Formats: sequence, C-alpha cells, structure tokens
Amino acid sequence: MAWTEKLPSGLYRGGYRDAAQRKKYTKPPRARKSDARQDAVDAEALARRSAALDAGTLAPRTTWAEWWETIKDKRGRADTHTSKVDENIVRRYIMPRWEREGLNKITQASVQSWVNDLTAGNDDGWEDKSRKPEPTYVRRIYSVFRSTMKQAVKDKILTASPCVGITLPRKRKKKKEFLDAERSAIIGTALRKDYHDAIELGLETGMRPGELCGLHANNVDLTRRTIWVCEVIVDRKKLIKPFPKDDDAREIPLTTKAMEIITRALEGRDLTKGCGLPHSDGTVCNSPLVLVTMYGKRVSPGQLLDRLRYVHKQHGLPKTTPYATRRGFATKAADGGVDAFLLAEALGHATLETAQEYVQQSQHAFDKLRAALGDRVPLAPVDDRGAHGAARGADLSENRQEGAGVDSDQKAG
Repeated sequence: MAWTEKLPSGLYRGGYRDAAQRKKYTKPPRARKSDARQDAVDAEALARRSAALDAGTLAPRTTWAEWWETIKDKRGRADTHTSKVDENIVRRYIMPRWEREGLNKITQASVQSWVNDLTAGNDDGWEDKSRKPEPTYVRRIYSVFRSTMKQAVKDKILTASPCVGITLPRKRKKKKEFLDAERSAIIGTALRKDYHDAIELGLETGMRPGELCGLHANNVDLTRRTIWVCEVIVDRKKLIKPFPKDDDAREIPLTTKAMEIITRALEGRDLTKGCGLPHSDGTVCNSPLVLVTMYGKRVSPGQLLDRLRYVHKQHGLPKTTPYATRRGFATKAADGGVDAFLLAEALGHATLETAQEYVQQSQHAFDKLRAALGDRVPLAPVDDRGAHGAARGADLSENRQEGAGVDSDQKAG
C-alpha cells in the first residue's frame, strides 16, 4: 500500500514497498500530497509489473502504456539522445493510439491502419496537416513501436508480434554527403592535427562518432590489427555506456593508416590510467581513451562537429559532419567490392537495407558503370597512397569480388 510522508521542507514524498517488501521512496518531492501519493502508486505498480516480468508471469492483457513504462529504462539507451527522441515519439504518436490497448488486443490490421494514418498525415501528432510527413520519419515512429512488440515476444508475453507484413511508406532516395580521402585532406589543411586524426580514424574504421570518441586503449589489439567496439561515450551526460547504439559489440579490422593514427595517439601515454569518466555499469576504468586533444583532454563528438562547422564557415571548406565519415567508409568499402554482409557487420547494422543507406554514389562507382557500358574511362594517377589518392589499408574481405555491393533485396541471416 502506497503512502506519503511530509518532509521538513514542507514537501511530500511518496512511499511504497517493492516486490521484496523493501521500503522505497519516490523522487522528486512534491508540493502537493496527492501528487506524491500518485507517484507512489505508479511506482508500486511498476515494481509489481517488473517483478512479474522477471518471473515470467506478466499478463498479455497488460496495456501498451504499462508495458512501455516497464521496459523503457531497460532498452539500453537511457540518458542518450536516441532515448530522448524515442520518448518524444512515444508521447506524440504512439501513446495517443495505443496507450490503453492491451498487448494481446493489438492486431496486424490495427497496426497497418495506424501506419496508413501516419503516412497520410491524418494522425493527431502531426502539427502541419497541409503536407504529408516524410516516409523516413513514419518508419522511425513505427520502428519504436515495433521494438516494443518484439520485446513482448522475446519476454514470452506474446506468442507472436502483430508487426509482421506491415507495408511501410517507400523512402525517397536522397543524396547524402560523405567524406572521402580527398575531401578529408582538404579539411585537414585548416583543421588542427589532433581533431583531423579523429576524423581520419572515423573514415578508416566507420565507427559512429560516439563509438570513436569512446574507444579505450584496452580495446585496441595492435598485434591482430583490430579494435573491439563495445563502448560509447554519452556526450551530454559525460559518461561511458558499455554498448553501442545497437547493443551489440563488434570487431573491426584496422587499416595501416588507422594503425598509424592509433599508435601516434597512444605514444608515450600511461595506458594503465583510467579515462576519467564514469561508466554507466559501475565498473572502474583502468584504460585511457585513445583520442585526446593536444592538451590531453578527451575528444567529444560535439567538439568534432563544432570544429568542422568552424572550418566550413571560416575557410569555405566542404561542409561535413563527423557522421559523414561512416558514409565515406561504407562507400569506399563497397567501391572496393567488400561483401555486403561483412560491410553491414563492420558498420554495426542488423540489416543490409540499413547498410545500403550509407553507401553513396561515388565517382569510382560511376566510372565502373561507364566501363561496364563500354565507355573508356580515363586512367587515374595512382600514388603510394592508393588509387584516387585514397589511403591504402587492409581489406575488410580477403576474397574481394569486383562489383560486389549492398543488395537491399538480400536479407540478413
């Protein structure tokens, strides 16, 4: 039974007992007693549902809103930008439709009807009713909902997900900027060496900016020439989270250039000293971050973005972002004939369709197409850095097939 207590400050806090009958109190304190009590009632209900979930006895009739409150902090994205976006999506587009619907009452037909309303702009969440929403955002909304239903199946609350065979709006293909070796070299003329090294390492490894800036020295194996991507920096919270965005660690091979950057970054440093940031899983860190500034401070994704914006604005150099290095990595790898499944794995993507979005149409790809059509393509000079001025490095695949790319019709196994 929930209760309230008046604090010396005059505010109220709610009290309740969890599934193990331990006393718990709600935060923050409330000015009104009724609000504090409602907080306690909600927290007690959440504790019961969480206990039932752990015991495998949570009822299928649990409403979607109750289900969301039960799992939202267990999705591996707490305190990240992604979690904030997800919460906004839930509040505006998902909760109004599914809040009171029991999980076992949600059908494939009702989900399809909802997606159709979102696509047509008929959903109440859209502020501008005069134009249809972007298909990519409709897909983003749907992906949050689908993940919750998938989790219900995984936790054996449902036997099957209603999010099967749903027709989604077709995405419009747009040209996205990507960074290649030539553009990176131009930017490097105005970017400080330590920041340019970070950009170059991103281009050579394809890591997300948060993964790149959260890379610890003990996850680099210079003997095997690989890195283990298993941590990410949460910039706004200034902490290290133990898993990347997709909650799946992965190993990436290092090119010769990447090896040089990392070796230079770690030279003369104490590799037994921690990174100085708290780790969200509570572990004590005993390894430094690979990327630091010339003053020994950590490099953050926000700093990289600010520096790139500065060189664009002040020097008129190509406009780019740290994320463009991932597209550059994917495009270069696809141009070189890397196997599509291997590329998706290196990028940390669960599907080939997602990986395909990172592969952009490069000049090299156009040249290959012209050659296939019988056109004579002028030879490009090759120097000691490789074809088209790109840095030489280790291939992602030992058995490269000419023209192999990412096929969106293939399905990841």
